[in-house]
Amino acid sequence: MKKSVVSLLLATFVVVSACSNGDSNGGSNEGSNGGSKPVEPVNTEAPTNFNAEGFPIVNEPITLTMFASRSAANGPYKDMFMFQEYEKMTNVKFEYNDVPAEGFDEKKNLVFGQKKLPDIFYKSYISNDNLIKYGSSGALIPLEGLIKDHAPNIQALFEKYPEVEQAITTPDGHIYALSSVIAPLVQRTQKLWLNTTMLKEVNMGEPATTDDLYNMLKAFKDKYPERTPFLTANVQDLINSISGAWGLYQQMGYRMNIEDDKVHIWLTDDKYKELLMYLNKLYKEGLIGHKVMDQEFAEYLSQMQSGNLGLFINQATDAFPQVAEQYEGMTPVKGPHGDQGFNSSAIPRDLGTFAISSSNKHPEASIRWIDFFYGPEGGMFFGHGVEGETFNFDENGIQQYTDEVKNLPKGTGSAFPWPGGGTPQHSTVKTAVHVNTPRDAAAAAKVEPYVLKRVYQAPMFEADISKKVFDLRNDLDTYTNESRAKFITGDLSFDAWDEYVATAEKIGIEKLQEYYQAAYDRQYK
Repeated sequence: MKKSVVSLLLATFVVVSACSNGDSNGGSNEGSNGGSKPVEPVNTEAPTNFNAEGFPIVNEPITLTMFASRSAANGPYKDMFMFQEYEKMTNVKFEYNDVPAEGFDEKKNLVFGQKKLPDIFYKSYISNDNLIKYGSSGALIPLEGLIKDHAPNIQALFEKYPEVEQAITTPDGHIYALSSVIAPLVQRTQKLWLNTTMLKEVNMGEPATTDDLYNMLKAFKDKYPERTPFLTANVQDLINSISGAWGLYQQMGYRMNIEDDKVHIWLTDDKYKELLMYLNKLYKEGLIGHKVMDQEFAEYLSQMQSGNLGLFINQATDAFPQVAEQYEGMTPVKGPHGDQGFNSSAIPRDLGTFAISSSNKHPEASIRWIDFFYGPEGGMFFGHGVEGETFNFDENGIQQYTDEVKNLPKGTGSAFPWPGGGTPQHSTVKTAVHVNTPRDAAAAAKVEPYVLKRVYQAPMFEADISKKVFDLRNDLDTYTNESRAKFITGDLSFDAWDEYVATAEKIGIEKLQEYYQAAYDRQYK
């Protein structure tokens, strides 16, 4: 670590293209099913080469192949400081096939069709269905034994957060891929950002109830007719931003509550009807921007950065740094029945982000390689690198990136894989200060008393049930999403509510609830 690798990267980027490394995954072009004839993992590491703890992981260098998604925010993996420096520490080298995110799913399907699979899948977004498919067929190897024997950081997280192990365990009892573990609430919540400048101008305080919220937005509209009182990126964010005021939450990746171990999909509840009626009132009076029904995220981003929104929802201030000081996080409002809640995501996130294939001859080294990033030292290294090389602590003890990192072609995305999300790692308040500003933390503190103590990740369904769930959800979501938009805009009268409920029941909402209940009982109860 004597010489800065980052300075070398600056020169390297002049001649290195931003595309991936071609077919560096080592797979053949033969169109066979990678899981049809499982290749048993063979450990060729001599005991003298593999180290059960400490660095290097292996005494003599080994080379593995990696297939990975690369966000638009990332540079090529082979040129990243983190991977280059970690190779020196571990003696584990990689041939990278990092595919741009835009075409990743298509390329991933082709990769799984090859006889020889890449040794590891990284930032890989393998769906629950595919984990079950390729795990049960032998294309991906079970990780639970490797974790128990060689991954103390991951094992410690399983003990601290049992929901993580539950979320990534398939119905056959195996773990075929890891998730990220996002502990800080600040990273697991959207925030309601309130324009305090506008609030002072209308001489009002922060709203405490849904009635107060209506009155505040109306005051914004009257005072600033050219501005938008309230806007979200889309209708689902609009629902999520205020549904807690009616006691309605997102659980298991769907619109449902879980109370006393009972799953309940609330899409036909009277409280949901009341929520839609409230949003209809705001919409028809121009208090919600009509763009919420149809806008590109770039449009929404521009609106956030304009400073002309009275209230909007976003995870962090990094999306609107130009006007961040105008906004503060808002406490969730209380609803007409006394409900006061707020939605948050689960601690296990980005399921299917890291897997080891049956072609891998060094599974012990591979699990040790990834385990580092689930511990405190590895978490700091993952997010910031090496002190004096890529970051320094400021007078407040906060990590600050060096100018060399900031001046790379993609900034931190040239040095680290975390920009763009989806990475296998454990994020804490200390290791993730790069995405958690004091203003964001203050906003999270306001919602913390109102989020659920336990949020369940989407379950894994048995293969024969999965398609039934998919078909049911596809039909139900199409109908209920179209209907909610029409209820909010007024294109559908609430006199038609009973008909809406009857149609949802005919589609099979109760059957879908039964499937989720069975999955909850098996995976989480």
